[in-house]
Amino acid sequence: MLGFVGLASGAIVTHVSHAQRADSSGCPSPSGQEVVRRIRLPGKAGFPLLTNKSLWITIQSLNPRGHGRLARIDPKAGRAHVFPLPVATSRLAYGFGSLWVSGDGKVVRVNARSGRVMSVIRGPRMFGPAITATSDAVWVGGADIYPEGQGNKTLMHWIYKINPRRNAVVRQIHLSQTTALDFASDGRSLWVTGWEGVVKVSGSGRVLLQRRFDGVGWSIARTPGAVWVTQPFSGNRRGKPQRPAHRLLRIATSGPNRVTRIPLGVPPGDISAAAGIVWVGPFVGLNAGLTRLDATLTPPTLTYVADLIPTRLAAFPDGTWAAERDTHMISEIC
Repeated sequence: MLGFVGLASGAIVTHVSHAQRADSSGCPSPSGQEVVRRIRLPGKAGFPLLTNKSLWITIQSLNPRGHGRLARIDPKAGRAHVFPLPVATSRLAYGFGSLWVSGDGKVVRVNARSGRVMSVIRGPRMFGPAITATSDAVWVGGADIYPEGQGNKTLMHWIYKINPRRNAVVRQIHLSQTTALDFASDGRSLWVTGWEGVVKVSGSGRVLLQRRFDGVGWSIARTPGAVWVTQPFSGNRRGKPQRPAHRLLRIATSGPNRVTRIPLGVPPGDISAAAGIVWVGPFVGLNAGLTRLDATLTPPTLTYVADLIPTRLAAFPDGTWAAERDTHMISEIC
């Protein structure tokens, strides 16, 4: 049952809590936001990704470096096929018939049909976790490495373009406007968010659009006409105090390029979107549930789904998959 709470900066907020439906036959559920399926994983849930009809997820390694696992899940059967990887896995992207997995300062290319490692790619500097595939390339961000006491000189100001035909870096770009904490692809272009801003970069590395803000852009997702950025902290990396924030930014990508700030109940973390529905999880370590935002409505509606504590999300048109915190489970919500 939904209960109307109020209007917050142009967004209608409601709360919802549902019992799990263990006998789920699929999506959508009657409410569109129930936990309809939970699947046990062979380890702690990492970063999920949907590719066509397959659900992939990295399995967090107990070892800090050198050993990782990637799981391909059959949602109907509830089974996982696990593939070992030569890095401690971080995030993953899909493109050009392959999965691209970041970890240990490298990128591993994996055949999406067989799970076989095709290539281990190194860059001119250590890679960080942020990775995505555009229509003609794979992009990866730099690592968070910097001289002692100089966090503003982090290597995360660098982004790298990988040519999938050569399995090699073919372009490196320094972004002064932000850091590469998260990416969203847009045709051949790339959206990048991090500390103090979000930028859109062309395939050749030209900055097409930039929006500066106070604080950090932690995660980014696209819907028609907008990009959405979670903001768990204000401040910067040059000495200005970093304080918790509770904001979701909507940045228009067409028409007037204005920024709308939507207040949330807790500092936000991961974000994912599909078919105009935006899903937002809490920041790392917080005991909070999932937020669903319907961006197809004016004003958009916010609903809080409190049946689980999500970490990473992978949205699809009817709902989202959510990796659960402190468990070996991934849940389907729709």
